[in-house]
Amino acid sequence: MQDTFAIVLATRSDHMRNLALGAIGCVRVHHRRSVLIEDMDQLEDLRLPLAGVLTWVGSEELATRCRGLGKPVVNLSGRLAEVPFPSVLADHVAAGRQAGAYLLDQGHRAVAYAGLSEVNYARQRYEGIRGALAERGLEPRLLETPPRMEWVDEPQRRETVERWREALDPPVAIFCADDHIGRSVIEWSIEAGLSVPGEVSVLGATNDELACERSQPPLSSVDISSQEIGYRGAELLMRLAAGEQPPDEPVLVPPRGVVVRESSEVLAIRDPRIAEVLGFIRAHPGEAISVEQLTQRFALSRSALYRGFHDLLGRSPAKEIMRVRIQHAKTLLAASDQPLKHVAAKSGFASFQRMSQVFRRELNITPGEYRRQFRVRRGLVVR
Repeated sequence: MQDTFAIVLATRSDHMRNLALGAIGCVRVHHRRSVLIEDMDQLEDLRLPLAGVLTWVGSEELATRCRGLGKPVVNLSGRLAEVPFPSVLADHVAAGRQAGAYLLDQGHRAVAYAGLSEVNYARQRYEGIRGALAERGLEPRLLETPPRMEWVDEPQRRETVERWREALDPPVAIFCADDHIGRSVIEWSIEAGLSVPGEVSVLGATNDELACERSQPPLSSVDISSQEIGYRGAELLMRLAAGEQPPDEPVLVPPRGVVVRESSEVLAIRDPRIAEVLGFIRAHPGEAISVEQLTQRFALSRSALYRGFHDLLGRSPAKEIMRVRIQHAKTLLAASDQPLKHVAAKSGFASFQRMSQVFRRELNITPGEYRRQFRVRRGLVVR
């Protein structure tokens, strides 16, 4: 009988399910056998010949149990700063930087972080957003992590509401260490009589769709590429089982970007004229918009347009147009199988060659290479 790869993940959340989907798809592509089980207790009852284990090593106790297996183990959890196994992880610092860049692009200057703790990924996400804001001379304010509202009795609720209202000092944009914290931030902000996203703009991390859609309003979140992490984790596990040496450092998978939902879908731009121009650019990513067209359409001088963009966003209108085109192209590349020349045309580039030049200059990667980073699309793993 062919040896089995055990995928040990508690699939109660979308994130864990997506890790499992990516891993199962990878094993299937390589014509190997896998079994999905919920915890280590079930693994110890397994009566199949075991080739290796892909799991979420989120505690020292679990690390100790995995060491006793005598089989290759690959970790997918970023909770601990160090684990004694090869790891494939989300690039949490990059996720924090993407969050910071997105909130700055929305015009926010008052930014806070909720959820800093001893959990390693929470610290790394804070490090990322802090770095992104520092480039603009800003610092994120640290907020206390609010409790889950359903676990708080009435006296505590009133106290928490008052404390939360005083801490926020709106208008403010809040990046949360994960989507569950993001959901709580939305609930307590509304309970405190504040509008979301009008006075409080909220952004989560992980893009756990169930948690995001349960929020009211739905929660925007940084997509950390959960299925891709599972896929690459299974790839590494199969190589280790074949005798390959483990990598010296964790394999980091880049985030896919911000999935925008209602909780952050507002431009915090003080100048209504610049806000109108910016909204137009972002609503038409596939059009060949020029600065001259913008000055004519919105009756603004070139100097006023450049000054407004530089003061509010820190870049020129031309760079914002290009940023929007690149982002739209990245979305199409990751989420579709459209030919590259069609992606270029739909993203406002004059040709595929021009898109390739821009990708190499701005991202140090070709469009085709960028697409290959994201093999997991529409719930299916493709090669």
